[in-house]
Amino acid sequence: MRALEPEAAALPVGMGELAGWPDRVMELGFEEGETLLLFTDGVTEARDRNGEFYDPAKQLRGRRFADPQELLDALVADVERHTDGGTSDDMALLAVRRTPARGNGRGNGRDGGDAHRTGLTGDGDAPHRP
Repeated sequence: MRALEPEAAALPVGMGELAGWPDRVMELGFEEGETLLLFTDGVTEARDRNGEFYDPAKQLRGRRFADPQELLDALVADVERHTDGGTSDDMALLAVRRTPARGNGRGNGRDGGDAHRTGLTGDGDAPHRP
C-alpha cells in the first residue's frame, strides 16, 4: 500500500472557479491488479472516544481484499469500530481495481476494471450503494 499525496496544494473538487485555470494534474501509473481507494475527510477525521483520528493507511496496511467491495465494506466497518458506531461527518468512498484487459487488446476503457462505491451519512444511515 502507498498513500498518495498531491505534488502541490489545490482547491477541493467543485471550487475551481475560485482560482485561476487550469488547475494542476498529477499522473500516476495504475498497474494491473492494483486498487485505487479514494475517500473524503469523513474517513480521516473520524475520531475515537479519546479524540484520535482514524488513519486509513495505518489500519489497512498489509491487508488484502478479494475485490473493491470487500475493501469498502472492511473500511466502513473499521471506521465504525474506531468511532464506536458514531461519526460526525459523512463519508464518500470509491474503490477501483484495474483488471486485465479483455477483447481486442486495444482497450476502450469499458473492460479494464471493477468500480464500487458507497456513501455514508453522519446521521447513522446505512451504506448506500447506487
